[in-house]
Amino acid sequence: MRMDKTTNSALALAALFAASVATSCSSDSLSEGENSGNGEGKSVTLTAKVNESDATTRVGMNKETGDAVSFYWHSDDAILVQTVSGSTCSGAKFTTETETGKDLAEFTGTVESGSSLGTYAVYPYSDKHSFTLDEQSGTSKTVLTYNLPATYSYTTVESGIFSKTDGTSTTYRSTSTNMPMVGTITGNAIEFKHIGGLAVIRIDQMPAETGTLTVTANQQLCGDFTISDLSADDAAITTSTATTDNKTVTFSFSGANTGGVGVFYLPLATGSYTNVKIVLNSGAINQTVDYGNLTVSCASVTAIPVVANKVVNGHVFVDLGLSVLWAETNIGASNANDYGSYYSWGETSTKSSYSWSEYKYGTSYDNMTKYYSGDSKTALESSDDAATTIWGSSCRMATSGEISELKDNCTWTKTTVNSVIGYKVTSNKSGYTGNSIFLPLSGLYFNSNLPSQGTDGYYWSRSLNTDDNSTAYYLILHGDGRGPALLAVSRCYGCSVRAVAEKP
Repeated sequence: MRMDKTTNSALALAALFAASVATSCSSDSLSEGENSGNGEGKSVTLTAKVNESDATTRVGMNKETGDAVSFYWHSDDAILVQTVSGSTCSGAKFTTETETGKDLAEFTGTVESGSSLGTYAVYPYSDKHSFTLDEQSGTSKTVLTYNLPATYSYTTVESGIFSKTDGTSTTYRSTSTNMPMVGTITGNAIEFKHIGGLAVIRIDQMPAETGTLTVTANQQLCGDFTISDLSADDAAITTSTATTDNKTVTFSFSGANTGGVGVFYLPLATGSYTNVKIVLNSGAINQTVDYGNLTVSCASVTAIPVVANKVVNGHVFVDLGLSVLWAETNIGASNANDYGSYYSWGETSTKSSYSWSEYKYGTSYDNMTKYYSGDSKTALESSDDAATTIWGSSCRMATSGEISELKDNCTWTKTTVNSVIGYKVTSNKSGYTGNSIFLPLSGLYFNSNLPSQGTDGYYWSRSLNTDDNSTAYYLILHGDGRGPALLAVSRCYGCSVRAVAEKP
């Protein structure tokens, strides 16, 4: 079983309770002798089970393989149990103190005097769920309004990954959850089935202890969903594009282990979701991941791995699954779509004119004083690397090989960000396909002219062209759609610099 973007893990059916399933509200009212004696009704205990094989439905996922799931009840789980008084349906909260890890749980609650148990229960409890009776056309159907929250608050974010043991005792993650379920009540037993699915968002290397994780889509993610007939075999809550609201879910967290794993559980209605975006806002990180499309069915689990950006010397770097991290912005830029500053190759300061007469290490193409055949230096020293000098020792300019790696392992899409034309560079590496950087068409300075800004982009490497010492390798972004190329150009010209950093 694989849980990834294209394949949801389907959880198999388990043995059913040997009992008939009623399709309408029960009419067994509480008798006088059944009252608790305080006038508030009768205490009732129900035994609950999920009707999937091995009850493997509450999510647990193995970090290495991403395909292990396990079910368990939490000791603080609660359900909404239908009660009936005449022709009116309502709900009562039932809770469990069952030891975690059991496939059966006992839920206890109070049924008010004059009422009886209905036929249905809902997991998990919410005071926003509700039951009503539809008695049109001579039939009586139970209608469920099921509410999915718009906000979740985590005071603990998992630093381990789904494990149910800490090496000393059995433990279960407090934030883990099951997907939406409805149960049928027969006697004192509840048999739950799934009416929705679950997405599990895993953040590798959490950037900070506090922050928010926001999920948006073009379809309804939260709010009220209606099942018009709970007795139907295919009863499920289903997403819709009809609503203009309820398309954003926000997790706020305050208990993350910086640098550890963070896991967020998102119960979902069934259906197809498009333009799914995940935004992580924590510390210096404000990262948007375009996940794309997501299909959810009953009992499906979709694992969504997100590799969080890193902060190096106060600057954000993106992990594209390559040998180095790539900076989110150009040197000298205030944001990703800012052109930033321009440097001659081997210089660490900007200037008003970029020509041989102004170049630090030579006066003409045939008169180099450093980085030439006479000194056998083929790559910039740290003191001549603009990225290292300006951003610190953990940052540097990319080698020609690292630029080739970027060029060959990413999808390059010409786009416009805040009126700035450039290329969105999206990783093709498995596990990193949601990560990207934006390289604006920043142009190239020759003398004091910048004629190609907005037309082409030029980014220095730290590698000398040993076939012509007056030139160095650079990445050129053709604005005419030809895509990126690694070429060499005169060292005196002014190009942009995009820093890289070593992976931790």
